[in-house]
Amino acid sequence: MKNYIRINGRFSYTYLYLDTDDYLADSLFYKRKIPVKFKNEFVNENEKYRFITCKIRKKYKEDFEKALEELRSKMLLCGHTDYDERCDTIMREMFGEETEE
Repeated sequence: MKNYIRINGRFSYTYLYLDTDDYLADSLFYKRKIPVKFKNEFVNENEKYRFITCKIRKKYKEDFEKALEELRSKMLLCGHTDYDERCDTIMREMFGEETEE
């Protein structure tokens, strides 16, 4: 299951990922010393998760994706037991993405 979409750029990657109002991913990026340039946030008042878009330099790709993988575990520890299911459903409905790995 993937909780993000990656868009390739010439010098950087743009990511779209699912997070909460508490921005649980931010501390994971900080812990790994990944400089992140946050772009947009998409919020639906009927949804407890929000889409975050950001850019990172290509050299941080592996660490960034590991942090997003770790985010899945952090969501469970914080009581967001439906995170994987919501990611799968939202990614499939919005992007036609199969998120199984």
